[in-house]
Amino acid sequence: MSNEARILALEDQLGRMQDIRAIEQLKYQYASCCDRGYDPATNDAVVLTLNYVDQFVSFEDFDRYWLEVHAPLAAQLPGVLRYVQRHVEAPSAEFGIDGFAFIDYESTAAMDAAWASPAGQRAPADVPNFLGRHEVVVITDHVIVDHQKK
Repeated sequence: MSNEARILALEDQLGRMQDIRAIEQLKYQYASCCDRGYDPATNDAVVLTLNYVDQFVSFEDFDRYWLEVHAPLAAQLPGVLRYVQRHVEAPSAEFGIDGFAFIDYESTAAMDAAWASPAGQRAPADVPNFLGRHEVVVITDHVIVDHQKK
Protein backbone atom coordinates (compact mmCIF):
# COMPACT_ATOMS: atom_id res chain seq x y z
CA MET A 1 0.00 0.00 0.00
CA SER A 2 1.42 3.40 -0.97
CA ASN A 3 1.89 6.21 1.54
CA GLU A 4 -0.90 8.17 -0.15
CA ALA A 5 -3.28 5.22 0.17
CA ARG A 6 -2.31 4.80 3.85
CA ILE A 7 -2.96 8.49 4.50
CA LEU A 8 -6.36 8.29 2.81
CA ALA A 9 -7.22 5.18 4.83
CA LEU A 10 -6.19 6.91 8.07
CA GLU A 11 -8.21 10.02 7.17
CA ASP A 12 -11.25 7.83 6.52
CA GLN A 13 -10.75 6.01 9.82
CA LEU A 14 -10.39 9.32 11.67
CA GLY A 15 -13.60 10.59 10.07
CA ARG A 16 -15.46 7.48 11.27
CA MET A 17 -14.04 7.92 14.77
CA GLN A 18 -15.18 11.56 14.82
CA ASP A 19 -18.66 10.45 13.69
CA ILE A 20 -18.76 7.87 16.50
CA ARG A 21 -17.79 10.56 19.02
CA ALA A 22 -20.52 12.88 17.70
CA ILE A 23 -23.10 10.07 18.08
CA GLU A 24 -21.93 9.44 21.65
CA GLN A 25 -22.38 13.14 22.44
CA LEU A 26 -25.88 13.12 20.94
CA LYS A 27 -26.80 10.08 23.06
CA TYR A 28 -25.55 11.95 26.14
CA GLN A 29 -27.61 15.02 25.23
CA TYR A 30 -30.68 12.86 24.63
CA ALA A 31 -30.31 11.17 28.02
CA SER A 32 -29.80 14.55 29.66
CA CYS A 33 -33.03 15.85 28.08
CA CYS A 34 -34.90 12.78 29.32
CA ASP A 35 -33.54 13.28 32.84
CA ARG A 36 -34.72 16.91 32.91
CA GLY A 37 -38.23 16.07 31.72
CA TYR A 38 -37.71 17.81 28.39
CA ASP A 39 -40.97 18.12 26.45
CA PRO A 40 -40.33 18.66 22.73
CA ALA A 41 -43.88 19.89 22.18
CA THR A 42 -43.40 22.89 24.46
CA ASN A 43 -39.65 23.52 24.66
CA ASP A 44 -37.86 25.56 22.02
CA ALA A 45 -35.90 23.73 19.34
CA VAL A 46 -32.64 24.71 17.69
CA VAL A 47 -31.43 22.94 14.58
CA LEU A 48 -27.69 22.92 13.93
CA THR A 49 -26.24 21.96 10.56
CA LEU A 50 -22.58 21.16 10.10
CA ASN A 51 -21.61 21.90 6.51
CA TYR A 52 -18.79 20.29 4.55
CA VAL A 53 -17.89 21.80 1.17
CA ASP A 54 -18.05 19.50 -1.83
CA GLN A 55 -14.50 18.69 -2.96
CA PHE A 56 -15.33 20.02 -6.43
CA VAL A 57 -16.61 23.40 -5.19
CA SER A 58 -14.22 26.16 -4.13
CA PHE A 59 -14.68 27.57 -0.65
CA GLU A 60 -15.42 30.99 -2.14
CA ASP A 61 -18.17 29.56 -4.36
CA PHE A 62 -19.61 27.64 -1.40
CA ASP A 63 -19.56 30.77 0.77
CA ARG A 64 -21.30 32.88 -1.88
CA TYR A 65 -23.90 30.22 -2.79
CA TRP A 66 -24.76 29.46 0.83
CA LEU A 67 -25.27 33.14 1.66
CA GLU A 68 -26.86 34.41 -1.56
CA VAL A 69 -28.83 31.43 -2.90
CA HIS A 70 -29.47 28.91 -0.11
CA ALA A 71 -30.09 31.38 2.75
CA PRO A 72 -33.17 32.92 1.09
CA LEU A 73 -34.62 29.39 0.71
CA ALA A 74 -34.00 28.55 4.37
CA ALA A 75 -35.36 31.94 5.44
CA GLN A 76 -38.73 30.97 3.92
CA LEU A 77 -39.24 28.16 6.43
CA PRO A 78 -42.42 28.95 8.39
CA GLY A 79 -42.11 29.42 12.12
CA VAL A 80 -38.41 30.29 12.16
CA LEU A 81 -37.58 32.63 15.02
CA ARG A 82 -33.92 33.11 14.08
CA TYR A 83 -31.64 31.83 11.32
CA VAL A 84 -27.89 32.38 11.65
CA GLN A 85 -25.09 31.24 9.36
CA ARG A 86 -21.61 31.03 10.82
CA HIS A 87 -19.02 30.86 8.06
CA VAL A 88 -15.55 29.50 8.85
CA GLU A 89 -13.02 32.28 8.20
CA ALA A 90 -10.04 30.09 7.34
CA PRO A 91 -11.14 26.64 6.20
CA SER A 92 -8.76 23.76 6.80
CA ALA A 93 -8.78 20.14 5.75
CA GLU A 94 -7.99 19.09 9.33
CA PHE A 95 -11.10 20.74 10.77
CA GLY A 96 -13.31 19.66 7.89
CA ILE A 97 -16.35 21.77 8.76
CA ASP A 98 -16.79 24.85 6.58
CA GLY A 99 -19.84 26.42 8.19
CA PHE A 100 -22.57 26.13 10.79
CA ALA A 101 -26.21 27.11 10.52
CA PHE A 102 -28.48 27.64 13.51
CA ILE A 103 -32.24 27.69 12.98
CA ASP A 104 -34.34 28.50 16.06
CA TYR A 105 -37.99 27.46 16.38
CA GLU A 106 -40.56 28.07 19.09
CA SER A 107 -40.98 24.31 19.60
CA THR A 108 -40.21 20.93 18.11
CA ALA A 109 -43.77 20.86 16.78
CA ALA A 110 -43.12 24.16 14.94
CA MET A 111 -39.87 22.72 13.59
CA ASP A 112 -41.62 19.57 12.34
CA ALA A 113 -44.31 21.67 10.66
CA ALA A 114 -41.64 23.82 8.98
CA TRP A 115 -39.82 20.83 7.51
CA ALA A 116 -43.09 19.31 6.33
CA SER A 117 -43.99 22.51 4.45
CA PRO A 118 -43.16 23.18 0.77
CA ALA A 119 -40.34 25.52 1.86
CA GLY A 120 -39.10 22.75 4.14
CA GLN A 121 -38.78 20.51 1.10
CA ARG A 122 -37.05 23.11 -1.12
CA ALA A 123 -34.22 23.97 1.27
CA PRO A 124 -32.90 20.40 1.73
CA ALA A 125 -33.34 19.71 -1.98
CA ASP A 126 -30.89 22.56 -2.67
CA VAL A 127 -28.13 21.15 -0.43
CA PRO A 128 -26.45 18.93 -3.08
CA ASN A 129 -25.93 22.05 -5.21
CA PHE A 130 -23.18 23.30 -2.90
CA LEU A 131 -22.38 20.81 -0.12
CA GLY A 132 -20.58 17.50 -0.23
CA ARG A 133 -21.98 16.46 3.12
CA HIS A 134 -23.93 17.99 5.95
CA GLU A 135 -25.18 16.80 9.30
CA VAL A 136 -28.35 18.07 10.94
CA VAL A 137 -28.94 17.78 14.68
CA VAL A 138 -31.39 19.30 17.14
CA ILE A 139 -29.46 20.89 19.99
CA THR A 140 -30.19 22.28 23.45
CA ASP A 141 -28.53 25.48 24.65
CA HIS A 142 -26.94 25.67 28.07
CA VAL A 143 -26.17 29.36 28.47
CA ILE A 144 -23.19 29.86 30.77
CA VAL A 145 -22.60 33.58 30.17
CA ASP A 146 -24.98 36.03 28.50
CA HIS A 147 -23.97 39.68 28.60
CA GLN A 148 -26.06 40.63 25.57
CA LYS A 149 -28.25 43.67 25.92
CA LYS A 150 -31.94 42.87 25.60
